Amino acid sequence: HRASSESLANQFQLLYPGSTFELHDVVDGEIGLVKSYRHLSAHPAQWKILYEVTNSRAFELLADANMKILCERSTRKRIMSIDPDVVVSVHPMMTNVPQLSCAKIAQQTGKHIPIFTVVTDLGSGHCLWFAPNMERMFVGSDQIWTLAQQRGNVPS
Repeated sequence: HRASSESLANQFQLLYPGSTFELHDVVDGEIGLVKSYRHLSAHPAQWKILYEVTNSRAFELLADANMKILCERSTRKRIMSIDPDVVVSVHPMMTNVPQLSCAKIAQQTGKHIPIFTVVTDLGSGHCLWFAPNMERMFVGSDQIWTLAQQRGNVPS
């Protein structure tokens, strides 16, 4: 996901010279999951089991509540300190949290910060990708677009 975010940032800088970006890696920072990613990347069967067990509506509700409790306040503070023109999420575990943070910032300050999701999965999409209330969602395949529509959380 880091490579995707850096690639997007580079494209923004090409299209909008003088623009800047900040990478906020909540998965590594606040949650500390990088070690788990490394382990699971080296053990695909375990990754598959974890993916299948967690790709459900029940897990989505639990994970969203947990991530909001753990990370929303620090994410909101970080967004406010940067004062961005847009927030772009490229990680399925970080779709609902920045969306909520941007909504709270708008309530507190009156400033609307658009929130977009770029789904980096091409063939299958974990349920956490498809958070409600995203202003824009960018997908890389028809298969993911169809899945997003089936889940009902796709901006028109």
